[in-house]
Amino acid sequence: MKRGFAWLLTLLTLLGLLSGCGGGGDTTAPDTASNSAATEEADDAGGSYGAWAEAEVAEDSGGTAEDGASDRLENAKMIYTARMEVETTAFDTADADLRTLVEVLGGYFEQAAVHDYGSGYRSGDYKVRIPADQFQPFLDQVGTLCHVTYQEQTSENVSEAYYDAESRLATQRTKLERLQNLLAQAENMEDIITIESAISDTELEIERLTGTLRQYDALVDYATVYLSLQEVYQLSNVEEPATSFASRMGAAFASGWRGFVGALESLAVALAYVSSLGAALFSMISGYCIIPNLSIATSTETLRSLPEMVFRLDIPPLFSVMSALVLALTMGVAIVWTKSETLGKIFCEMERIMTALVNRIMIPILPFFVGLSFLGLAYEGSLSRHLPVFIMMVLIVIVGHFIWLAVLYGIGGALSGRNPSQVFRHYAPAYLTAVGTMSSAATLPVALECARKSSVLSRTMVEFMVPLGATVHLCGSVLTETFFVMTISLMLYGSLPSVGTMLLFCVLLGIFAVGAPGVPGGTVVASLGIVTGVLGFDPNGVALLIAIFALQDSFGTACNVTGDGALTLMLEGLFNRNGELGPLQDVAPAEKV
Repeated sequence: MKRGFAWLLTLLTLLGLLSGCGGGGDTTAPDTASNSAATEEADDAGGSYGAWAEAEVAEDSGGTAEDGASDRLENAKMIYTARMEVETTAFDTADADLRTLVEVLGGYFEQAAVHDYGSGYRSGDYKVRIPADQFQPFLDQVGTLCHVTYQEQTSENVSEAYYDAESRLATQRTKLERLQNLLAQAENMEDIITIESAISDTELEIERLTGTLRQYDALVDYATVYLSLQEVYQLSNVEEPATSFASRMGAAFASGWRGFVGALESLAVALAYVSSLGAALFSMISGYCIIPNLSIATSTETLRSLPEMVFRLDIPPLFSVMSALVLALTMGVAIVWTKSETLGKIFCEMERIMTALVNRIMIPILPFFVGLSFLGLAYEGSLSRHLPVFIMMVLIVIVGHFIWLAVLYGIGGALSGRNPSQVFRHYAPAYLTAVGTMSSAATLPVALECARKSSVLSRTMVEFMVPLGATVHLCGSVLTETFFVMTISLMLYGSLPSVGTMLLFCVLLGIFAVGAPGVPGGTVVASLGIVTGVLGFDPNGVALLIAIFALQDSFGTACNVTGDGALTLMLEGLFNRNGELGPLQDVAPAEKV
């Protein structure tokens, strides 16, 4: 009896193996190619009972594949994919139109990112999911919104793999029912364990096949479009139609005007840098003349010693601060020159990471760092002795602000041949606003209103230079920081920096000032790298610089804002001396007095 039962099980096993050999061939979906192997593993794990159940399923479902062949042809499963590279001269409009188009067609963005690598031109990378029936209309509409430079479309028929997985899933579900019935009838513990193992393997196979079908459905129902949008100055490979002489002259004029505006912007930034560098050199020379004559007690004198720290964590840098600064400057310039998108994306991601670390870790602990540093200085006894010096430093710096403003407005009056007082006298509201807000950006609306009241400035230059100056012209902050670092160096380290060191510091500080944000403390925060790398300040020196700078930051910002009027006057003399870019502003008669 047992021998006959064994022969019966062997026969059923062979039938099960034969029924499993009818599966489809090669597929493109993940994991479907391993179905046969997985079934064999399930049979091995479940023994004769798994094969017995599967053989019965094969007998019940014979001929189903052939009967459904026509249905499979009629319901083909197609996966559509496209890659597009497009360009536009109006990025904001194209981006908005693209998002509207996706919404109207019933699609969605799986990924969307906009990048700005500092070249002045933005780019966008999008992964768009569009209903399959709207795939081609979407591509056609994108071609009308932007200029297509590259397009690739692919379609893949996964019907065989899909229906094979579907058939296998039905088989496995029926097999599971058979095994569950066998389990209910089993009485021997060994048989129960074997059947439960086969059930477990079958359930895993059902989950895998279900996931495969779900993935297929997502790819079939929604086509995938990888879209790259690039902002450009002029569209490439565009065949321009024949134009009239007047049209060509208009285009030439427009091109020349854009070039002129670019040159004007470059010169304005150069003037801002020269002004900041000049303010730093003026402050340096004044520091060498004034600071040694102040009654400053140095830290080399006898002070109380701080207790030894119980725990100290030293993290040595990978390379020096100056090496990092040089590497950052050269890599930034090289990326702009080569327009390297890959490195640009990498550094943008690194910027996001570092910004998150600064905002979430550094800024919250900065007040504690400054406060504890001041407590240490107070314990040593140096803070009380230096407090009168701090007050004197602030007063000297404020006087230096007005001297430098007089120099700037004097140069502006000489270049333009106009009275600089007709600009300076209107800036009182902007000066007071900057003192109150400590932000050039927040003061910008008031500064524009003040500059518009001047009868010696044109509307064109005011609208151009004043907003630009609020971002790149920080002469007052640079003057302040230069004088302060020299004073702190004498206080804490016993001597003034050498002339060569200060010259290098001034040159680099002018560069960092151009890129510093127009927010409270933006200049000193942006320049902490060169303060520690060039001047060798320790944490106590950095904390003291931040704290003292905050005491007069409002007056430095006021100097920055007021100096923008002088730069505007300089540009008037260089580009609009005879009204080439527009007439001078027409003000009320009462204001012309």
